[in-house]
Amino acid sequence: MRKILDRFFAGFAAVVIHLVLIGTLLISLEWTPQKSVGNPQVDVVEAVVVDESKVTQELERLREQERQKKLQEEERVRKIADRASQAITKRKEEESKLSKLQERLAEEKRQHEAEAERRKKAEKERLKQLEEQQVALAEKRRAEEERIAALAAERETEIEKRRQVEAENKRIEEENRKAQAEKQRIEEEKRQAEAERRRVAEERRQEEEARRKAQEQKRIAEEEKRKAEEQRRIAEEQKLKAEEERRKAEEQQRIAEEGQRKAEEERRKAEEARRLAEEQKRRESDLQDQIALELAKEREQLLGRQRTEYESQIKATVERNWRRPTSAPSGLTCTVRVEQIPGGEVINVQIKKSSGNVSFDRSVEAAVRKSSPLPRPKDASLFERVIIFTFDPEAEV
Repeated sequence: MRKILDRFFAGFAAVVIHLVLIGTLLISLEWTPQKSVGNPQVDVVEAVVVDESKVTQELERLREQERQKKLQEEERVRKIADRASQAITKRKEEESKLSKLQERLAEEKRQHEAEAERRKKAEKERLKQLEEQQVALAEKRRAEEERIAALAAERETEIEKRRQVEAENKRIEEENRKAQAEKQRIEEEKRQAEAERRRVAEERRQEEEARRKAQEQKRIAEEEKRKAEEQRRIAEEQKLKAEEERRKAEEQQRIAEEGQRKAEEERRKAEEARRLAEEQKRRESDLQDQIALELAKEREQLLGRQRTEYESQIKATVERNWRRPTSAPSGLTCTVRVEQIPGGEVINVQIKKSSGNVSFDRSVEAAVRKSSPLPRPKDASLFERVIIFTFDPEAEV
């Protein structure tokens, strides 16, 4: 924007200087004495008297136009500056909102981390208690197994004792049989009495044996029942342990799902913050593109005005140096092709479309050559090596 203003003021100064030079040239032309050399046969050139008051009015009009343009340009620059200031203010507000959002997200993240740490400590304490309970259960189960092993050893001992008693009974029976046989041989008469005594003793023994066996079977049944009860209790403890392990696994899964949900929430918040940042960046980019587009349009309009002004200056310069031939009627026009170098010096002039009057065409060529160097454009990018324009002395410049 600074460069555009500098170019505008430089162009305005150049216009004023050119106008002053044109006025000086016109005045000098009026006061230059005409020399007469013999009476050569030449075409009479009609002199054109330039009214100084009109030149002054034209200068005033151009100054007023430049002043209006300058005021309009300053107003446009002020509006663009206001829009830029509003955009900066809006951007600061968006940045403030984004900063507050980031602070809130950081605070929520800190709270979530503190809560997670507290839950982690509580979970560790609970796991420690569970491990202690498992150790106690293992100790209790080991003691129970030792007790069951002792009972099994006692049962084996009891079975061994019973087998020994049975063997002893058999031995006693064998001895009794032999004694009885001996007694039968010695005391036949006592056979009946001994047989009766033996029968009674046998019955008593059998009754005692049956009672002992019944007691043993009852004890074995009670032992089996106690073992079954013990196994059921162990199974229930294992079931409780499995249930505890399942609950622990579910708790861990819930903690994992909670962590995943928090991570998803944090990711969503981060995505929202990123979207807001991208939206802010896009708005800034759109604003910059809009400002650049407006500046480009303004520059294009300025270049268009300068191009028109440049062409008008060339035409006006050629018309000031043109002298109408006496044989040229009014209403003639022609199209001229002019080649120039960057300094404005004319290197070639060609009539592209003739007016139909040779004197008129030659006078136009002479006027273009006399106008060398041609006026330069305010912007160097407007310079064209080849210029084609229509020369119409009666048209408004």
